[in-house]
Amino acid sequence: ILATTDRRQMETVQRAYERKYPDYPVHFAHNEPYWSLKTGAFLTNQKAQAFMKQMSKEYPSSLIVSDLIKGEEFLLYDQ
Repeated sequence: ILATTDRRQMETVQRAYERKYPDYPVHFAHNEPYWSLKTGAFLTNQKAQAFMKQMSKEYPSSLIVSDLIKGEEFLLYDQ
């Protein structure tokens, strides 16, 4: 969703995202100097692309990334 060096900006975007997409939990990470917000655990790139298209007007800098996740997380997002 976002990568920034400004923690306050990350927190503001996180709150707005949580209000708009309550069914898609968001997670933040801090890898000096960047704060990043991530969401989703899609089984296919096609499903990730569909969700990104839905939210791209509000979060134009968002992109799809690969990440290591727990298997049970797929149940939260892949419906």
